[in-house]
Amino acid sequence: MTSFDKRMQEEFNPLTIKTPSSAKYKKQYYADYIELVSLITSEFVSQSDIIDRLSDEGVIIEIEDPKDGEYGSLDSLANDKAEGYVNTYFEYLKERKSIYGNNYPFIFDNKKGIKAIAKSDLSEQQKLYIYLLIASSLSSFKKLQQFITDDFEKLSELVLKAYLPNNAKVFGFGSHSKYTGNAKNKIRELGKDINVYWVDDRAINSISNSNTKEKGLDVVGWIPFEDNNPNTIIIFGQCACGKDWFGKQVETKRYDKFYRHYLTPFIHAMFYPEDFDNSNGMFKLDLDLIDNIVFERRRLLNLANENIFKHLSYSKQIVEACLNYQEDIV
Repeated sequence: MTSFDKRMQEEFNPLTIKTPSSAKYKKQYYADYIELVSLITSEFVSQSDIIDRLSDEGVIIEIEDPKDGEYGSLDSLANDKAEGYVNTYFEYLKERKSIYGNNYPFIFDNKKGIKAIAKSDLSEQQKLYIYLLIASSLSSFKKLQQFITDDFEKLSELVLKAYLPNNAKVFGFGSHSKYTGNAKNKIRELGKDINVYWVDDRAINSISNSNTKEKGLDVVGWIPFEDNNPNTIIIFGQCACGKDWFGKQVETKRYDKFYRHYLTPFIHAMFYPEDFDNSNGMFKLDLDLIDNIVFERRRLLNLANENIFKHLSYSKQIVEACLNYQEDIV
């Protein structure tokens, strides 16, 4: 039995869908939770089902009073005010159905609630949505976390390649990369490939010789010219699965210290499996984002080709296991 098979067996014996943290009151986290619950439940999941489930698990939802703007909490969800908040989550799911269209792997009914599309009827893009949902919910898949994130790095590489023109060069820079050795060697080798104007040895030498990590860079892409002029577009990308992504937004900025650009500043990008409610021309999480190109759930789905799973080592099996796993709603 391989390490992956062992972890799969442990994760699904039984699978535990973690409720959202009380500190994270934003509706997209609860929408992900409801989708995961409906994924492993054969019937429609209603608002009352979710209220009962959260109440049984002793969840405290942090809420905002619309009158005075202050935050409080509900120890019990079995009341009218709680129903109003759960209704908000279901309205958000209804919006997702509209935004994601044919890529959305769930049926939404105003009266019955939400239900996963039958396994036999799912398209590859709908299965990819499920994988991105799983990658956004690592707290429920801790034993498979490394396999999920490894695949997400590969997915991000392929998506960046699809976004850039055909002559672009795109490579992963994480644990499964053509760049080997310690971090110093990797960074110097990459500097040669992307033809930067100047490599700052003093900054690179501050890294320990024993450090084999990539210092925050997961995927890199550049658009070369036929000449040797270093005035090119270079993109440094970081992947961020799960919910604690805020601080990761600055990690590739280290490469502004390792290298010096010629005329054109480096571009930084973030890849998130999370849904940022990308609608009406803006991300709803706009205030939490800094100056990176953002590739979130909707953009990832739109850019990934239909044969994407043949390039990913583990995710299709994890998705299939979720589709095969069944439990009662409460």
